[in-house]
Amino acid sequence: MMIKIKKISVILITAILCLLFTATASADVDIDIYPTSDLLIDDYNLLTSSEFYSVEEELERISDLQKDFDVMVVIIDSLQGNDPKSLAKNIIDTHVEAENKKGGIVLLLAMEDRDYALHINGTGYDYITDEYGLDVVEKKVVPILEKDNFEKAFLKFATLSDKFVTEAKDGKAYSSTHRYIEFSDFTDNILIAVIVGAVAAIIITMPMVSKLKSVKPQKAAANYIKEDTFSITNQQDLFLFQNVTKTKIETSSSGGGGRSGGGGGGRSGKF
Repeated sequence: MMIKIKKISVILITAILCLLFTATASADVDIDIYPTSDLLIDDYNLLTSSEFYSVEEELERISDLQKDFDVMVVIIDSLQGNDPKSLAKNIIDTHVEAENKKGGIVLLLAMEDRDYALHINGTGYDYITDEYGLDVVEKKVVPILEKDNFEKAFLKFATLSDKFVTEAKDGKAYSSTHRYIEFSDFTDNILIAVIVGAVAAIIITMPMVSKLKSVKPQKAAANYIKEDTFSITNQQDLFLFQNVTKTKIETSSSGGGGRSGGGGGGRSGKF
């Protein structure tokens, strides 16, 4: 009788442990990487040790400097069916509340399908702004991510966020009327202007060049005179005048579109 009771007890305990294990496994389906005080989370082990500490040090410097505003970078393996913007919002909202901050911004990467998301919280809507600031951050950071230069991309993200917050706290928040400009923006614009000008000049002058007769240049007029019909005792070339006519060429320009879904304090897309 005692042997039977022991067997039943073992079976019950085994069944309970299986149920607990199943419940734990089911709970792990949802991504549970927050709340956390960490400003850099690399669950994918994307960064080397030196890269990790470089980015973490910059994020902590900004947190110490800005006091009430945090900049976060989160790297995960997969979204596991979650919407990237919604997940990013959840992460930054939870962090800001847990750390008693007034605002923050997060860059989320899901490496399985190369998804990214940006989201702001609290004072981030005033400091970085959904309409202008996130557009600038996205356009500056995503091209670096596309080249798989992740440390540089994260540092660029951190630096941009820091500059936007600092400028806003000084009462001069970057916007469409007070644009954020880097030196590279000037050089890029100059290069584009030179290329456009050169192409336009070639297009305009090609029809003129095609009408010209192919001749060899002559240093003197002697070759144009029939032999033994003209005698010159003295010759001299004099430049009399030059007539230049200029015509203004009207040009038009058009803008381009964005790379991803935006609005509501967030941006998301592929890199």
